[in-house]
Amino acid sequence: MATTTQDASSGNRFDDMAESWDDRPDVRETTHHAYEAILKSGYPFDPNATSVMEFGCGTGMLSMKLAPHIKSVLGVDASEGMIKVFSRKIANLPTTAPELVSKFPYKPQSIFLERPGQLAGLGGTDGSGLFDIIVTHLAYHHIEDLQSMTDLLVQYLRPHGRLLISDFEQTFTSKYFHPSSHWHDVEHHGIDKNALHTILTRAGLFNVSVETAFTLQKPTESGDLSFPFLLAQGQLG
Repeated sequence: MATTTQDASSGNRFDDMAESWDDRPDVRETTHHAYEAILKSGYPFDPNATSVMEFGCGTGMLSMKLAPHIKSVLGVDASEGMIKVFSRKIANLPTTAPELVSKFPYKPQSIFLERPGQLAGLGGTDGSGLFDIIVTHLAYHHIEDLQSMTDLLVQYLRPHGRLLISDFEQTFTSKYFHPSSHWHDVEHHGIDKNALHTILTRAGLFNVSVETAFTLQKPTESGDLSFPFLLAQGQLG
């Protein structure tokens, strides 16, 4: 939900917003809808088996929602401020939600995920093939090279693993999703549905689908606008 790879400048912006991130109504609403869409995606979540990475995890809001349905989750984000908030949530789990403590065996990682092997030490010889599912919400539009990032994420999937991507769709008005003062560090003003389908297919994924999952009504510099959100998914063979 926050920064991911090439965007060091926006990483600083997300650091500044981290402490109040969870207070934003649009963040809470889109995260809840993304969570619901992921649960309805058709993947057979198993609280005793399913291993998840959340890429661009922000403060871990989506990971916390998914935790009861999975065995473990690792959060990865380029913003140190966001990871600090997420880590504090995990540290507080023995008091706030002790039943979820075991779901977070790994410390959230504040890294620019941009090459294989950066998660070495978590499993395997180079960190590859670790996860049954990789989920990402409101992160892809911050990535310059979507094909390269998708190719990289696929390497972290186990055989038959699944990649699920939630982000707002590119439309005639989608650039107004962010205020104009942030346009300089937004790589894509929305994600093109057909292009994303092609990207997942070229990454070697099967059973690819890209569907409109929900719509967000949001006040913007151009008035109240409607932003459709996509849920894309594909499975590794």
